[in-house]
Amino acid sequence: MINPRFKSLMDQDSRGEQTFIATTEADIARQEVSDEAEAMQDVAKFVRRVRKRSPTGAAKALLKVLDKAPEAALAALH
Repeated sequence: MINPRFKSLMDQDSRGEQTFIATTEADIARQEVSDEAEAMQDVAKFVRRVRKRSPTGAAKALLKVLDKAPEAALAALH
């Protein structure tokens, strides 16, 4: 039995049998770019929200790093 949640991942082949639709490398690459852009937006939202609280010490230093080099900060987390 096929789970209805995965119905959109199915297609019928020339014999009328259900087959899974393959995800291509290009699909994955597009999703990675989209995910990275979304992560950058999330970081920017976080920085704007935290700045309103006037952080000090390490939090202030982290905000400077996120402001100047967000890609490096995210890379350090991976």
